[in-house]
Amino acid sequence: MRLVESTSAAESKVFIPSRIMPPTDSSELGDMSPHPSIHPLSIEADVPLPLPQRPPPFVASVPRREMPPPATANPPKKDNRPKPYTVEPPAAAPRYAIHTDAQVKAGGSAPKIGYADFFPWTGNHPEDQFSDDVIRNGYYNKALYTPAETQSAKNILFPALKHKTGLTALSSVFTAVLGQRRHNGQITAPSTFKPPPRVTLTDTKRESWLKDLANPAISLRRLSRTIPHGIRGKILLEQCLNKRVPTDRAVWLIKTRLAAHLYAEYLLDREHFSEWLVSNLENSSDAKLPMWMLITQLYWKDLLKMRRYGRRLVTALISHHHLIYNHPDKDILHPLLESLTQCLNTLILSSPENFVSPSTWSKYRDALKACLPAGDQARHNSFGAINLRNEQLAAAANRSQPAARHILVRMLDGTLQNPMSNELPAQCWGISKDKDALARALLEWCTSLYRPGLAKIYVTSRILQHWSTLGLDSTATVLDFLEADACEEKEHKSAFYHVVCELVRSEIFSVPRYIQWLMARGGTRNPELVSRDGPAPTRLLVEVPTHALAPSQRDLRGEMLRRASFSVADAAADVELALKHLKHTLGMSTDPTDLKPLSLSKFTKKIASADRALKAELGWWLRANFAAHAEEREREGNQAPEISPALFYAVRSVLEAAEDFSMIWRYL
Repeated sequence: MRLVESTSAAESKVFIPSRIMPPTDSSELGDMSPHPSIHPLSIEADVPLPLPQRPPPFVASVPRREMPPPATANPPKKDNRPKPYTVEPPAAAPRYAIHTDAQVKAGGSAPKIGYADFFPWTGNHPEDQFSDDVIRNGYYNKALYTPAETQSAKNILFPALKHKTGLTALSSVFTAVLGQRRHNGQITAPSTFKPPPRVTLTDTKRESWLKDLANPAISLRRLSRTIPHGIRGKILLEQCLNKRVPTDRAVWLIKTRLAAHLYAEYLLDREHFSEWLVSNLENSSDAKLPMWMLITQLYWKDLLKMRRYGRRLVTALISHHHLIYNHPDKDILHPLLESLTQCLNTLILSSPENFVSPSTWSKYRDALKACLPAGDQARHNSFGAINLRNEQLAAAANRSQPAARHILVRMLDGTLQNPMSNELPAQCWGISKDKDALARALLEWCTSLYRPGLAKIYVTSRILQHWSTLGLDSTATVLDFLEADACEEKEHKSAFYHVVCELVRSEIFSVPRYIQWLMARGGTRNPELVSRDGPAPTRLLVEVPTHALAPSQRDLRGEMLRRASFSVADAAADVELALKHLKHTLGMSTDPTDLKPLSLSKFTKKIASADRALKAELGWWLRANFAAHAEEREREGNQAPEISPALFYAVRSVLEAAEDFSMIWRYL
């Protein structure tokens, strides 16, 4: 029954031809025909048509590798002929594009590629073309043709140079020209350079910035505000080549990057770099000094923080200032001198600690003081503090007390052979910080037995007068010397009394303070204390010149001497008697008395053996009377007073016997 039903059903169904598929193809649904083991007779009797073929699924096509053609039986012969050598550019050479005018106009064509610093030899250079002239004379660049001068200036300048002043005038002209050229070439405006900031830009902005760098119309000041960060090495060189950046602007970019980032990012050894800067500044010539000053100023903030370099930097600037200030061409180097002066005036306020250098301070102290403004109190106060600190260190280290004493004595001994200079008191004052020790050494030198003569008296008096204007208490100095050194020998006492007499005359030694000091020590109650051979501290009261004292001071002195049984009236009588003999010796009118006349030689001998007070009175009387005589002659209309040679010689002999050379100077 199944076979009959299947056959009738197959015959009654109609199939569409397009859905018939060949018997060899299989459907995705599997084999739809009955299994042979189940329906063997039905399949063989009536085979149904297969289903139509379904379209294949989409699969991406994979390109197949083309196989090389099989080798032929007769392969072509290899060309073994030698080929010419061609130079290949190195792979590390920077590349740039070469744009010709035709390519720029046409547009779209690929530019040629060039390689920086790569010039292979091609044999087409003119130097490679041999000719008879090249073989004989060699190859050289032809010089530019310069036409000859129409006339010479010899006929105009030579007659002027024949004169004696011709060369001097020519030198002055050239000096003025060089000075004017240097003046015109100076940059007067202050520097406004600042290290460029570190900016990271996008690729678009960086390309735009590089194009602006290649455009000379855009100023570098504008570009320095935002210099892109991250371009370095070969990339930086290729960018400059491709953008056709001018050489000077490319060098500016590289230098600013080095100055701004190598030092700031610690890519350099700072210690070595600082040493290099300071060493070049120290050893720089006058021509290169402005450049090194400009470079050093960029790193002053870091250099001045370290005394190792800050002290050397300041010393180098002061040394250059000292050399240029004493240079014979000082007028030509005046702009450089002003620049150094401005730098030192700035540094003395901003970093005064770097001026502390005891080893070089004494050499450059005066040069630094000369460059300070006259009315600037702040800078002068800073200079005083620096000077004081250097003196302290010098006295403690290089100039100990024995060394300072030796230096002072050596300078003072020079005055015994040569005239005393006006700068000597100031130079002696600057030897040591211990001023009391200096004054004591000065008095010891004055009273020394190994320095004969009277010049030391007046040198000491003049130095103490100058030191008193600088703040030295001369009275305290003398009293301290008396308390420490008794001056037991007669020669010591004579020199000491003489120098104190000069100090009393100059009003820098206070007699009331001396009397108060003497009363505090017990006063004068013993006649031996005020005798000629008595101690110097008490005998000095007798030797003080009375003409320089006020009346109250004379009374106080007399009261102190009367306590020691010293006759002040007898001393005054001796002075009156000496004045009478002086008037008689000089031929002046005197009252008729029983005075026994003395010759000039005997009178001078008596004066030489008198005490210092009597000698001072005679000198003061001569000065007062001859000064009044000279003033009277001037009032009468005579320009010079009438003094005979004999009178002049007599007065001179009396003053020499009194050893009162200060009055001789006033008398002359």
